[in-house]
Amino acid sequence: MERQIKFDNLARFIEYPTLDRDWGVKTTPEEWNSKAAASHLSSYFAGFEGQTLDARQEMFVRTFDMNPNCALEIGWHLFGEDYKRGEMLAYLRREMREVGIDEGTELPDYLGNVLRLLGRWNQEEAGEFVHIFFTPALEKMKKAVSGTETPYSHLFDAIEEVCVTEFI
Repeated sequence: MERQIKFDNLARFIEYPTLDRDWGVKTTPEEWNSKAAASHLSSYFAGFEGQTLDARQEMFVRTFDMNPNCALEIGWHLFGEDYKRGEMLAYLRREMREVGIDEGTELPDYLGNVLRLLGRWNQEEAGEFVHIFFTPALEKMKKAVSGTETPYSHLFDAIEEVCVTEFI
């Protein structure tokens, strides 16, 4: 699977569930270049099996909106409300514009937006960003959901595995 498609898929999986959201994905190790990522994604989708859209939306809100420790903005995890976050937001917004990503209603440091950007950056630029910024923020998000019964913990593991496979 092409890197851009892979990261666009991961971005879709972390977004608020809607009726038009495509929940199907290939989870073979060959498609993801990682047996572990494919396994984590299978567990993620299995966690939502049989759930209504309302139940999936409630899970999203409970996991992310009601838990500030698991906010989906990576800059917040790294800098809080410090001006350095503003610098990151401006940088990401500029980079997103340059590669044609519409940030939509979310801030540029929203995990889905950053995943889309990682899929479009060159190997060196993406690898450096993953190492310095992305991985530390993702670790904080993973910690916030550890011990909970949310399928999103499997998605975080898959995202981490894909980033390690692609960039580290």
